[in-house]
Amino acid sequence: VVKDISAIKDALEFLGNGKIDIYAEKWVPFKAEISVIVARNHLGETVAYDAVETRQENNVCRIVVAPPSFDLPEAVREEAQ
Repeated sequence: VVKDISAIKDALEFLGNGKIDIYAEKWVPFKAEISVIVARNHLGETVAYDAVETRQENNVCRIVVAPPSFDLPEAVREEAQ
């Protein structure tokens, strides 16, 4: 986790200096995280599974709770899917 701009150079060196593709996203303080799995078969048909709550430890998903332990408004659930 890069916490400030001064750590970017070291992080990039650690990750191979551009030899592999990386994905970075801005740190967002959040109270909860939801996830939706979407699967596609060989015919291109897709299905979206119900939203679940994910619980992170050290930036790694360790627990998945279904259904979420908090009230997830239907509009949010539909948008996620």
